[in-house]
Amino acid sequence: MKELLSLTRKAHELAVRLHVAALRVQVRVIRAEAQASRESARIASAAADRARRIANDAVVQADAYDQHAAVVEQAARVEATSIGGAL
Repeated sequence: MKELLSLTRKAHELAVRLHVAALRVQVRVIRAEAQASRESARIASAAADRARRIANDAVVQADAYDQHAAVVEQAARVEATSIGGAL
């Protein structure tokens, strides 16, 4: 009976050690996944910042073209008026 109890304890101890080892492996995997997610988020954030800058630059450029178009249109009207025409 003592031998059976001793074997049961040893089996239980082994099962507990295996379970703890499996949990530690899971912890390492979860931490690695979290690190990969942080890195992906950092890259996505940098890409979003770059896209925002590109969009802002495009708006500034569009405004400049709009202002240039207004100046060209005004000059064309003045020229048309000076030669007796209209635009």
